[in-house]
Amino acid sequence: MNEVIEYKRLARIEGAPQGRYYDRLVQHEDDTWVGLEVKSGSSSYSGTQRAADNTVSPDNPAIVKLDDGRTIKVTEVQVKRVEK
Repeated sequence: MNEVIEYKRLARIEGAPQGRYYDRLVQHEDDTWVGLEVKSGSSSYSGTQRAADNTVSPDNPAIVKLDDGRTIKVTEVQVKRVEK
């Protein structure tokens, strides 16, 4: 892991009707980015979130503009469950 963005920024995804906010953005060693959705306890992973995330891929990345002006491409989404 190279970098972790811990603030929420809007991700725009082609084919998704609205933007998407991930709980974290994580950069892997190969410079690809992962959108991390953190769910605590029994909170649900909604149909809208799931539908948007299912469209994210290397061929259809989620585009995120960071506060420092960089634009990154999220090519994978992971959902992590944590204890409440």
